[in-house]
Amino acid sequence: YAHLEPVPTQAPIGGSTGNYIVYCNVDGAQVYFNEDYKGLISGGELTVPVYVTGTPYTTYIVKKDGYTTFTAQIVEHPKAGETVKLHATLTPVTPVTPATPLSAVSIFAGLVLGILGIAYLAKRE
Repeated sequence: YAHLEPVPTQAPIGGSTGNYIVYCNVDGAQVYFNEDYKGLISGGELTVPVYVTGTPYTTYIVKKDGYTTFTAQIVEHPKAGETVKLHATLTPVTPVTPATPLSAVSIFAGLVLGILGIAYLAKRE
């Protein structure tokens, strides 16, 4: 005969859901809630469904290579069937352009002009 003992399990997260819609000016940007990846912005937005009985998220992050990362607090949480709108604006990172190095020709031209100037001044005296 088998002796069975029930093992308690955690109740699954479930129940009613709400949504966040993250709006962003850059398609293909990655969206994170806290540290959880949620998807990519497409057509200027991403809908993120959440269980309203779960632990609420506190931060959202939107990022894409070549742009500054956007981070903001989530202060409003959806109730069952509701949608909360979140907005993120990414700005392009301005690349640092290195100073143009002096070419050998410009250095040589500067030396020649300097020598000619000294010779001219010496001749005048």
